[in-house]
Amino acid sequence: MRHHIRGVFILIWGSLIACTHIKPQIVNEQAPKVNLWEQRLAVGSYSDAHWNYFGFYDRSGTFEHQYGGEYAGYFEYTFKAPPAPPASLTIRARLSAESHEKGKASEISDVTLLVNGVEMGTITVQPDDMLGKVYTWQSKEPRVMKKLSTSAQNTLRFEVKATAKNRHGICLYGDAIDGKSEGLPISISMQAR
Repeated sequence: MRHHIRGVFILIWGSLIACTHIKPQIVNEQAPKVNLWEQRLAVGSYSDAHWNYFGFYDRSGTFEHQYGGEYAGYFEYTFKAPPAPPASLTIRARLSAESHEKGKASEISDVTLLVNGVEMGTITVQPDDMLGKVYTWQSKEPRVMKKLSTSAQNTLRFEVKATAKNRHGICLYGDAIDGKSEGLPISISMQAR
């Protein structure tokens, strides 16, 4: 809250000699919403994984990446509880499908994101091109928010379900290794209520 004073001032030779019509006015100002809390996870820091095969690659190309194939499986990460109950949650990650045939248009994957076992939605990610694309999940779901504020340790799972229509694994891209590009670790951000 800021106080503004409006008035008419008369100045003679640079000195204030009269002041009339002073009326304080209170202006309510909304503070801009800012992230309450943010955490970044390295793509290779998963706590659990289940795939037919998986590995970590950082020898050449643009970005390091954690990959899992073939077909269905998941990578699960843990992250700390926020310092206060959140109103919204945003997860950002650079992803693609995982394929031995890079760029094959039909080899896409339906990736479901789960936070503490609650689904935040499914996004179809692009074919494997060793670059990926940044995808975003957002939620204000009360079940998700309640678990985030009451769990000391939270889980984040990127899963290609066995029942998904498109099942070609997953690549999670992290830090840049080419010295030119900007990498993106998995980003978790929450806003205050």
